[in-house]
Amino acid sequence: MEHNAKHAWEMISKLDICTLVSKGEQGFTGRPMSSIPRPDQQAIYFISVANSPQIAEISAHPTVFLAYGDGAKNFLSTEGDATISTDRELIAELWNPGAQAFWPEGPEKAPVSVITVTPRRGEYWEGYNAAVSAAKFVFALATRTKAEMGENRTFRI
Repeated sequence: MEHNAKHAWEMISKLDICTLVSKGEQGFTGRPMSSIPRPDQQAIYFISVANSPQIAEISAHPTVFLAYGDGAKNFLSTEGDATISTDRELIAELWNPGAQAFWPEGPEKAPVSVITVTPRRGEYWEGYNAAVSAAKFVFALATRTKAEMGENRTFRI
């Protein structure tokens, strides 16, 4: 399981964009977010508009769900506990070109908060490239066997 967690962190670092799902009064809402993973801290950070609905939702219901995927062959989901911070030192530490594009006033003045997610457990799927997947699918159909489409593992952090 420890190997799976290490591999999950590697996947999170490569996939970057995820859907962060939080719970509000109307139910669950997912929003695309760029993640800043820090495996050594066992944390995934997000820079978000300070007065956004997701900040209010997370403040009321701190358990969140993250869904990563490259749209083709690699997918990862995890649930975790989220906290909100307005610490300007942390914001400056996490600031990156993507944040600068959304908030040109910079980390000192941007109306942002940091969402910190501490993952607990999750699951990932790794597939093959499109050509290999298609060949395996056709082979399974022709031989009436189950298609082997890649690896699926669970992890705990």
